[in-house]
Amino acid sequence: MVALIRNVYRQLKRKHCIVIKYCAEMLRSETRHYCDLMDGKPAFGLLFDIDGVIVRGKKVLPSALASFKRLIDSEGKFRVPTVFVTNAGNVMRHEKAEQLSSWLEIEPCTFEQYFPRIEVIILFGEPVRWETALQLLVDTLMTDGVPAHPTPHLVYPHIPLLACNMDLQWMAEARMPRFGHGAFLLCLENLYKKITGHNLIYTALIGKPSEITYHHAHHMVVRHAKNIGIEHCMKRLYAIGDNIYTDVFGANLYDRYLSRRNVQESKRIANLERSVEELLVSDTSVWDYSAESCSSILVQTGVYSKGVQNRMLDHSPRDFLPVEEKLRAPKFTVQNVANAIDLIFHKEGFL
Repeated sequence: MVALIRNVYRQLKRKHCIVIKYCAEMLRSETRHYCDLMDGKPAFGLLFDIDGVIVRGKKVLPSALASFKRLIDSEGKFRVPTVFVTNAGNVMRHEKAEQLSSWLEIEPCTFEQYFPRIEVIILFGEPVRWETALQLLVDTLMTDGVPAHPTPHLVYPHIPLLACNMDLQWMAEARMPRFGHGAFLLCLENLYKKITGHNLIYTALIGKPSEITYHHAHHMVVRHAKNIGIEHCMKRLYAIGDNIYTDVFGANLYDRYLSRRNVQESKRIANLERSVEELLVSDTSVWDYSAESCSSILVQTGVYSKGVQNRMLDHSPRDFLPVEEKLRAPKFTVQNVANAIDLIFHKEGFL
């Protein structure tokens, strides 16, 4: 995720637009020669959320450990291309990989007195002391990146602001959902608006439900397939999560993108700023993707709880509103991750 955000910002500084070509170029070269079906090898990949699907807090959900044993072979290597897609940015990537390895007893793939003007703000996750962070952020945004030397007038538009992890709530060990980074961003948006009279501008929003995140995860599934010896294309993706406003919404957005990607004319999938074409490249013909769908699977071990979730509420990030109701509807709903894997294996005829 860190590398992805850095790449976005580098492209932004060059031409004031976000153009990420490396995914397309690398994916094209890596998938070109892997489209011959091999007997006994899966033609699908898995995108797993972590909190509320695999763990709650530091406790592994009972259904997760045994379920993941089905994804590896007798040598402990993955036999199904698997990627973990989490908005949690509170630890480094290698630390999260070590956590997953410990939790699931597997080995996930991992791919490390004067201040100058602040040129860009990148928000990864909610801080410990919100009031201090909110004060410093608003100061920096209002002073063109030099809070120690405020200008006599408001500088607007403000310096570039990139954010990831838009979950309003997430599930830990507590019985009720906890505030996520999306709640912190909501506070920042409203404070900035109240104080300045202007809307906070996100240069880019990265992380679920942004399609760019699923595009990157798709790329990683293809790479993982190659690494575990699968020599044909991944025809289908399944995204398993516990949040209809990020996991399900994002998977459905990407599924809609996949269903339209062969249309010649340029179409926007969500809003203009968040579309895959805007974030990557306008010429989709250079993408050698073979996936036909990305199916959303909702588990009920995390944020979402049947009978509790009020579907009239809208917890989706501000810049993704309004949201079509059907985009928050999962294709499948199951009790836990074990049921999700059972469902996928049954649909795919994979043992």
